[in-house]
Amino acid sequence: MVSPLLSFAQGTGGVFGPVVNEGHRAGEYRSTWDESDVWQQRFHYQSAIDDDFMWRLVGQVRKPKGSSSDFDFLQAELFWQLPDIDNVWQHGVRFDLRYRDDNRPQSIGLNWMHQVDLGNKWSARLIALTSRDFGSNRRSGIGLQARGSVTRSMGSGNAMSILWFSDYGRSNDTASGSDQFQQIGPTFQFKVGKGWQVLFGALAGLTDATPNHEYRLWLTRSTVQ
Repeated sequence: MVSPLLSFAQGTGGVFGPVVNEGHRAGEYRSTWDESDVWQQRFHYQSAIDDDFMWRLVGQVRKPKGSSSDFDFLQAELFWQLPDIDNVWQHGVRFDLRYRDDNRPQSIGLNWMHQVDLGNKWSARLIALTSRDFGSNRRSGIGLQARGSVTRSMGSGNAMSILWFSDYGRSNDTASGSDQFQQIGPTFQFKVGKGWQVLFGALAGLTDATPNHEYRLWLTRSTVQ
């Protein structure tokens, strides 16, 4: 069975891409709510170091049903865009370091990102995510996840996408089909002013272990698109 620490890990997660643009800086607020009345809020800031590397700092709070908001995690991330595979296929890696409290384990992560230009304003992304616990109450094995998206650009910073999230559990204890965390659903992204973007989305659970519905709202302010 998927670990409770990972069961709702994708709540504020996205299908992030490998491209790093020099001069890029952005702050973002994300909010998600699912049918079990779990409300997650995330704040992050990111800044490109050059046209290959970008750092990001993420903080998240979580409010389960009937409880007050509580600290969930703090995470540092480093994106590294690798040389293009060809003129329509870009890829990169992201390194993660996550801190949790309340005797929960800390973790490090390595993720491999791909982005392919499909032509006619269509693009696709696919990510393989891995994580390893350390510290108190650490779990053995490697956490295994995957994410993907297909996006249609509508121009002027607007887009619509179909997102997919999957959590397979640990490498030494992978989940069966019904116990896996699987979600899919649409998102709509709109430019609402100079440097401002808003995203609305909904995800549907595909397995018994996944909430049937999740709703998301993101607000982004960036200096370079």
